[in-house]
Amino acid sequence: MNPTVSYCRVENADLS
Repeated sequence: MNPTVSYCRVENADLS
């Protein structure tokens, strides 16, 4: 699991 994927996931949730 790359940190980039996790970060992107968090950002997506924030936008939503």
